[in-house]
Amino acid sequence: MSRSARYIPFANGRYEVGVGVHTLSDQRFFECDDRLPRFIEAKRAAGSNPTLMCEPPADHLRVVWAFVANRVNAEYGLQLPGVYHDGAFTEACSHIAEDLVIVSTAGDRHWMSLMDVRLPSGWDPASKIGGTFDQVHAPVPGMESVRRAQHDVVKMMITRPPMQRFVWGVQYDDELDHHPDRHTPKVFDHDDPHVTVRIERQVIVGFASVGAALFLIRLHLYPLAELSADEREALARGIESMSPEARRYKNVPDDPTALLRVIRS
Repeated sequence: MSRSARYIPFANGRYEVGVGVHTLSDQRFFECDDRLPRFIEAKRAAGSNPTLMCEPPADHLRVVWAFVANRVNAEYGLQLPGVYHDGAFTEACSHIAEDLVIVSTAGDRHWMSLMDVRLPSGWDPASKIGGTFDQVHAPVPGMESVRRAQHDVVKMMITRPPMQRFVWGVQYDDELDHHPDRHTPKVFDHDDPHVTVRIERQVIVGFASVGAALFLIRLHLYPLAELSADEREALARGIESMSPEARRYKNVPDDPTALLRVIRS
């Protein structure tokens, strides 16, 4: 297996909330790398977690699954059947690092019609299934303008070429699974900081022929020891640029002085 890719979305020293998408130039949708065994173990430890569905149109399941099977077989070397069947996404997601969501549309309506998210970043997929873009992102500070433009955002997801974006924050453990029912968030402890950067690489693939989009989520965790001095400084400046609301949402202390000292040390 190849070594895990490295992403530093905070390199500009700013914490930014927005759509922030870029065209996926290398057509690398999934990431099969040397960290895959840890993801498989974490997904298994999460327990029985069947794929959640909310009225997914049959043609959406068929078309999105054909793409997923083709790309997973090519990038992971698996042999998934190309024709959709009951349990297909549950089976596939047990063998890959990515979590996934299908966004469906019908007329002016859109909703999250399928979710197989076993390693969420502090949220419960069961509370999001069937929701709109606005409803799903309601807890995120600074997303107000994007949420108001939700229909334009969903249209972009469906009609534009494949895209990727990144979301980042910090955590104080090395756990992949931050489901609120299985994980109690650790607060920063100066005596035992264990600061780790948590990054989500999010890939968006549109299927304009049926009015659906596939949303892939792949986690990357970087302990401070793996960051260069310049990257640590950029991380510190990014945290300094957060609003008070963003800090609370991201589990950053209201007064981040001690945390910043650890990052910069």
